[in-house]
Amino acid sequence: MATYDYVCPDCGNTVQRNYRVPSIVRNCENDCGFDHYVRADLLAKVEQVPEDARPDNWADLSESHKLLVAMREGIVDLSDVQ
Repeated sequence: MATYDYVCPDCGNTVQRNYRVPSIVRNCENDCGFDHYVRADLLAKVEQVPEDARPDNWADLSESHKLLVAMREGIVDLSDVQ
């Protein structure tokens, strides 16, 4: 059975699950709070957003907001988040 990595958008803590969804909601063991862990392959695609397409505050954006930019740029599409 395949497993998928999910990453805490605040600290990078990773958990594995045997199902594929865009994100899971859970408490982080590192006291980051209750948040959406995002599937690791989606976060990897975020890094493919070209520098000139990134907003000026890119470094300050949450991983969720970066994911939206990647979707706007066509790097992440609907099939990726299903």
